[in-house]
Amino acid sequence: MSSHHPVNDNRSDVSGTHSANSSSSALLFTYIGQSLLGLPVAALLVAASLRGIDETLLKAAVSLGARDWQVFLNVVLPLSLHGVLSTLGLSFLIAFDEVLVAIFVRLTQIRERSPRYSLPLIFGK
Repeated sequence: MSSHHPVNDNRSDVSGTHSANSSSSALLFTYIGQSLLGLPVAALLVAASLRGIDETLLKAAVSLGARDWQVFLNVVLPLSLHGVLSTLGLSFLIAFDEVLVAIFVRLTQIRERSPRYSLPLIFGK
Protein backbone atom coordinates (compact mmCIF):
# COMPACT_ATOMS: atom_id res chain seq x y z
CA MET A 1 0.00 0.00 0.00
CA SER A 2 1.31 3.41 -0.90
CA SER A 3 1.44 6.19 1.66
CA HIS A 4 1.10 8.86 -1.03
CA HIS A 5 -2.20 10.71 -0.70
CA PRO A 6 -3.29 13.39 -3.15
CA VAL A 7 -3.43 16.86 -1.66
CA ASN A 8 -6.56 17.97 -3.50
CA ASP A 9 -8.82 14.95 -3.21
CA ASN A 10 -12.30 15.63 -4.68
CA ARG A 11 -11.49 19.30 -5.19
CA SER A 12 -10.56 21.29 -8.25
CA ASP A 13 -6.87 21.41 -8.97
CA VAL A 14 -5.34 24.82 -8.27
CA SER A 15 -3.69 24.84 -11.68
CA GLY A 16 -6.66 23.22 -13.43
CA THR A 17 -9.05 24.80 -15.86
CA HIS A 18 -11.95 24.97 -13.41
CA SER A 19 -9.99 27.04 -10.93
CA ALA A 20 -8.54 29.22 -13.68
CA ASN A 21 -12.03 30.00 -14.98
CA SER A 22 -13.38 30.78 -11.53
CA SER A 23 -10.28 32.82 -10.76
CA SER A 24 -10.62 34.90 -13.91
CA SER A 25 -14.34 35.43 -13.35
CA ALA A 26 -13.67 36.46 -9.74
CA LEU A 27 -11.05 38.90 -10.98
CA LEU A 28 -13.49 40.26 -13.56
CA PHE A 29 -16.16 40.78 -10.91
CA THR A 30 -13.60 42.50 -8.70
CA TYR A 31 -12.71 44.90 -11.52
CA ILE A 32 -16.37 45.60 -12.23
CA GLY A 33 -17.13 46.18 -8.56
CA GLN A 34 -14.18 48.51 -8.10
CA SER A 35 -15.15 50.44 -11.23
CA LEU A 36 -18.73 50.86 -10.05
CA LEU A 37 -17.56 52.35 -6.75
CA GLY A 38 -16.08 55.42 -8.42
CA LEU A 39 -18.68 55.83 -11.14
CA PRO A 40 -21.05 58.28 -9.36
CA VAL A 41 -18.19 60.53 -8.29
CA ALA A 42 -16.66 60.35 -11.76
CA ALA A 43 -19.93 61.32 -13.42
CA LEU A 44 -20.37 64.32 -11.12
CA LEU A 45 -16.82 65.58 -11.60
CA VAL A 46 -16.82 65.22 -15.38
CA ALA A 47 -20.28 66.83 -15.64
CA ALA A 48 -19.11 69.77 -13.52
CA SER A 49 -16.02 70.13 -15.68
CA LEU A 50 -18.07 70.10 -18.88
CA ARG A 51 -20.54 72.67 -17.50
CA GLY A 52 -17.63 75.03 -16.96
CA ILE A 53 -16.83 75.26 -20.68
CA ASP A 54 -17.95 78.53 -22.24
CA GLU A 55 -20.54 77.89 -24.93
CA THR A 56 -19.27 80.76 -27.06
CA LEU A 57 -16.01 78.84 -27.61
CA LEU A 58 -17.97 75.93 -29.05
CA LYS A 59 -20.01 78.22 -31.28
CA ALA A 60 -16.85 79.98 -32.45
CA ALA A 61 -15.24 76.68 -33.39
CA VAL A 62 -18.32 75.62 -35.34
CA SER A 63 -18.55 79.00 -37.09
CA LEU A 64 -14.92 78.62 -38.18
CA GLY A 65 -15.80 75.35 -39.91
CA ALA A 66 -14.81 72.72 -37.34
CA ARG A 67 -16.69 69.45 -37.41
CA ASP A 68 -18.18 67.92 -34.26
CA TRP A 69 -15.23 65.61 -33.61
CA GLN A 70 -12.79 68.49 -34.19
CA VAL A 71 -14.69 70.62 -31.69
CA PHE A 72 -14.49 67.80 -29.19
CA LEU A 73 -10.78 67.07 -29.72
CA ASN A 74 -9.56 70.67 -30.03
CA VAL A 75 -11.89 72.57 -27.69
CA VAL A 76 -13.87 70.38 -25.29
CA LEU A 77 -11.19 67.84 -24.39
CA PRO A 78 -8.41 70.33 -23.58
CA LEU A 79 -10.79 72.50 -21.52
CA SER A 80 -12.16 69.55 -19.58
CA LEU A 81 -8.83 67.75 -19.15
CA HIS A 82 -8.32 68.99 -15.59
CA GLY A 83 -11.70 67.56 -14.61
CA VAL A 84 -10.99 64.24 -16.33
CA LEU A 85 -7.58 63.91 -14.66
CA SER A 86 -8.94 64.77 -11.22
CA THR A 87 -11.72 62.22 -11.82
CA LEU A 88 -9.14 59.54 -12.62
CA GLY A 89 -7.19 60.34 -9.47
CA LEU A 90 -10.20 60.45 -7.19
CA SER A 91 -11.68 57.26 -8.66
CA PHE A 92 -8.35 55.51 -8.11
CA LEU A 93 -8.28 56.65 -4.49
CA ILE A 94 -11.85 55.46 -3.90
CA ALA A 95 -11.06 52.05 -5.41
CA PHE A 96 -7.79 51.84 -3.46
CA ASP A 97 -9.65 52.63 -0.25
CA GLU A 98 -11.93 49.66 -0.88
CA VAL A 99 -9.14 47.25 -1.79
CA LEU A 100 -9.50 45.43 1.53
CA VAL A 101 -13.05 44.47 0.66
CA ALA A 102 -11.84 43.06 -2.66
CA ILE A 103 -9.05 41.13 -0.95
CA PHE A 104 -11.42 39.60 1.60
CA VAL A 105 -13.88 38.58 -1.12
CA ARG A 106 -11.06 37.07 -3.15
CA LEU A 107 -9.59 35.22 -0.15
CA THR A 108 -13.00 33.79 0.70
CA GLN A 109 -13.31 32.39 -2.82
CA ILE A 110 -9.81 30.93 -2.70
CA ARG A 111 -10.39 29.45 0.77
CA GLU A 112 -13.57 27.72 -0.45
CA ARG A 113 -11.64 26.18 -3.32
CA SER A 114 -8.50 25.08 -1.46
CA PRO A 115 -8.46 25.65 2.31
CA ARG A 116 -4.91 24.32 2.77
CA TYR A 117 -3.18 27.49 1.55
CA SER A 118 -2.06 30.24 3.86
CA LEU A 119 -2.10 33.98 3.15
CA PRO A 120 1.56 34.37 2.05
CA LEU A 121 1.20 31.53 -0.45
CA ILE A 122 -1.90 33.08 -1.99
CA PHE A 123 -0.19 36.43 -2.57
CA GLY A 124 2.95 34.72 -3.82
CA LYS A 125 1.20 33.27 -6.88
